[in-house]
Amino acid sequence: GEELGGGGMGWMLRASFRRLATLAADVHPTAIVHPDAVLEAGVRVGPFCVVGAGARLRAGAELIASVHVGGYTEIGRGTRVYPFACLGLAPQDKKHVLGGEPTRLEIGANCEIREHVTAHTGTAAGGGLTRIGDGCLLMASVHVAHDCTLGAGAILANATLLAGHVRVGERAVIGGHSALHQHVTIGRGAFVGGGSVVAQDVGPFSLARGNRARLQGINLVGLRRSEISREEIKSLVLAFRKLFGGFGTYFAPRLLRPSGHSRPLSELAAELIVAAETRPLALELARFVLDPTRRRPMCAAAETSNRRSSDADTD
Repeated sequence: GEELGGGGMGWMLRASFRRLATLAADVHPTAIVHPDAVLEAGVRVGPFCVVGAGARLRAGAELIASVHVGGYTEIGRGTRVYPFACLGLAPQDKKHVLGGEPTRLEIGANCEIREHVTAHTGTAAGGGLTRIGDGCLLMASVHVAHDCTLGAGAILANATLLAGHVRVGERAVIGGHSALHQHVTIGRGAFVGGGSVVAQDVGPFSLARGNRARLQGINLVGLRRSEISREEIKSLVLAFRKLFGGFGTYFAPRLLRPSGHSRPLSELAAELIVAAETRPLALELARFVLDPTRRRPMCAAAETSNRRSSDADTD
């Protein structure tokens, strides 16, 4: 007999499963849902939404109203998408061939995708996937371009713009009206101040801001909210000073690259990795510096004045 996965019988069974799943969803009569779209149990599709053939909405996902889901797009369990968001359409990349190799957008579970957010599928040349991790918050008018990756719990405030191939680490926060250059990497737990233009990589647990963004210190608020120990934070600050220079207290380092601090970052990071006293977060920072997959240079320390020499630590 014919195998379940092949030929006409397999196609008919898969189509029947899709129809049964869609019947378990709550679809407003004004919404347009392609018959090949997969809507799992508990999905809600509100008024005037459009859901294309390649879409898959996991259990409990909700499109509130006037949402467009195109391309090969998966929306995770419990994720809520607000009006006028546009997800999974073709990337804004001239190298991308419409109708060529299919590329995808994946949105994780329990995300909040606010009004007017746009997120595009990947490109064949860039790996074919744009990925938004679990529990992310994308505020109004955010743009996530092709081949970007957002780690779990990342927050992008209003009107943040990500160019192609940007990577944002877990629990990183990007302030509103910021723009990130293509291929930039933002480390885990980092914070980028509002209105920044980021053209270089920002390491984990860093705080950066400005046009072009420069390091201002460590993301102390984020570290404390994550209940990181004082000893771990102290080790991280010492690692920052080794890599970037700095003066100030352990918990409010004022970064400044002093004269003579000109050794290569890669050399300094390698020393941190082999040092016995280096703790896990400092090790993560050093490994970020040495990561061969990064495509942009490291963000430099802010050029601040050292007029208050009394601020410098004596330890």
